[in-house]
Amino acid sequence: MDTAAGDKIKKAVGRSVPVQVLFAGWASLVLEDDQGKLTITGDESSSEVELICELSELVVADPLVKCYGWESLQGFLLASGKVVGLGRSGSKHIFLEKAKDVAACGLSADHLTVAIDKDSGHLFQWTASKPNAQLLQPPWIENIKFDRIWAGEAHLLALASNGDLYSWGSGRHGQLGHGDLVSEEHPKVIESLQGIRITSAACGSSFSIVLSETGDVYTFGLNDHGQLGIGAEGAGKSNTAFAQLIEFPIGNHDEEDNDVNIVKVACGTAHSVVIDDQGQVWSCGWGKYGQLGPQETPTEASTPKLSSRVLSVIPDQYTFQRVARLEGHSVQARGLVCGLWNTFLWT
Repeated sequence: MDTAAGDKIKKAVGRSVPVQVLFAGWASLVLEDDQGKLTITGDESSSEVELICELSELVVADPLVKCYGWESLQGFLLASGKVVGLGRSGSKHIFLEKAKDVAACGLSADHLTVAIDKDSGHLFQWTASKPNAQLLQPPWIENIKFDRIWAGEAHLLALASNGDLYSWGSGRHGQLGHGDLVSEEHPKVIESLQGIRITSAACGSSFSIVLSETGDVYTFGLNDHGQLGIGAEGAGKSNTAFAQLIEFPIGNHDEEDNDVNIVKVACGTAHSVVIDDQGQVWSCGWGKYGQLGPQETPTEASTPKLSSRVLSVIPDQYTFQRVARLEGHSVQARGLVCGLWNTFLWT
């Protein structure tokens, strides 16, 4: 870590308490405190520290909307629409002047970054080695306007204004949801989800999770650790290139009608976490490092007493299970961010 840059951040943040996680990478976190000030912590790189230093100065006049990147912080989107990152020379670079969303893939995809123009709704892309933004949309989707975008290690999802979801990039594990293992150079609508209005999504390393307007969840792609949440080990271990509707174990839910309506979705390299409309947290997939949280059993649901300070290591979990109550209180989450191998919640 650059000492001068680190001191600059510490002076900006002081002793304020972090209230939310803005970005979680391979080994670094970007935090916002209760005064709106920013810091980076963990095993951060010198370029990530430099970005936060730049950002700390810019947000005084131009509020932060989003930090983006995959395994490491690549840049940020400001309220003015500017997408700011570091150029090849290491100096601050404005990649796009008026964007409404942005997302970046990982190192294996040369940090392919795609942003949505605020006025036209069109997609623009650039990479670490070719940093000049280029229009992405081919003629057959030139009239489509996009609102939001998400990126995995080497694939992307983009939400059109009409609620249709498009995907492109690597498709070798079915993570594009087109019913095959073919990679796509340009955005292609996911036909199996047409007619279902999509509101949000997230990308894991090689899988995708999608949220509908009605609170339903769909997953597709690699399922080697159960990250799709589609069934028990064995039959549910298969990958799938078709969107699968997820069923939640209703016996663990407090609602009288036993209906689980999801409002937030997120995922890491190989785990998925969602929040329902009651603030309850559910998780599935790879749990080697405790990223799934302590899972609730029928007995724990009625007599909870788990310590939030104890690491809960869970083997691969092939269905969504509700995260157990901590210190005698139910987890009522309003914010959620997944790093590659961890999960962050705030209430």
